[in-house]
Amino acid sequence: MLEPVPGLHHISLSPAKLLAQDEVIVIVDDDPAIREPLRKFLESNDLAVVEAESGEQLRKLYGSVKMALILLDIGLPDIDGLSLLPEIINEHPGIAVIMLTGTADLDVALDCIRKGADDYLSKPAQFEQILLVVRKVLERRHLIVENIRYQEDLEKAHFRIQLLHQLSLKMNSVYLSTVELEEILQAILVGITAEEGLRYNRAFLAIFDEDGNVLEGRLGIGSECREEAGRIWAELRHKKLDFLEIVQNIKQSCLNGDTKVTKLIKMLRVPVTDAEHILIKSALEKRSILVENGRADVPVARELIELLG
Repeated sequence: MLEPVPGLHHISLSPAKLLAQDEVIVIVDDDPAIREPLRKFLESNDLAVVEAESGEQLRKLYGSVKMALILLDIGLPDIDGLSLLPEIINEHPGIAVIMLTGTADLDVALDCIRKGADDYLSKPAQFEQILLVVRKVLERRHLIVENIRYQEDLEKAHFRIQLLHQLSLKMNSVYLSTVELEEILQAILVGITAEEGLRYNRAFLAIFDEDGNVLEGRLGIGSECREEAGRIWAELRHKKLDFLEIVQNIKQSCLNGDTKVTKLIKMLRVPVTDAEHILIKSALEKRSILVENGRADVPVARELIELLG
């Protein structure tokens, strides 16, 4: 059985760093005399825990809880833990596994590690020992997850930098036609709303007229196209297309033609003489202005709020 250590002090594991939001540790053992005390001990150290008494019960948990770590007994009543281990490793690679067994056989321990287990504990095991192994495995998993996230962020950043460079070259071309400009501006709005961009629900673009006297609403993208646009944007990133290829693909999406937001925003007309208007100030002062609940550090025109809803 699993044994509490007399006089054991509370150990702070910084669970916020070891477990992501809603993640849990799952104890899989058919003996409630083992599961329950261990669950209570881990919970007393601020770690979320769920119990399962069989392999089949564990399988049912996959869709209902986010597992970070499984403490898996080898001797389950319905399936051998060593047989279940490859299934977990192959089908749920983000979950760490610590094997629990009633024998201290080195060959069994090595077999567990060879099949993908992160660590191995033989019973009886003291709570403090289990806690230290759990912390070590979760910390290693956390580093791996952070490294993967960092690599993904680097890839996204590289993708954005490439697009910005290509965009800059295209926008500075003296041969840029009105049609090409419209397509490029449309692609920029997709980037603002896509997962790889700023993830806004809606975005619109206003441009000064040829005389520079009036700021006019030009293009918009809203919720009716955001999901489709985001899917296209992510797909194109994985295909490693350049900016102009992305523009051509977006042109064929649901953005082709006026959306509800575009129709709405084309009603926007603000004379440049209205120097206190928030959009004119933002454009002329070349700065971003955050509006929350209809308020900002400058007055927000009521008609603008009513127009955008």
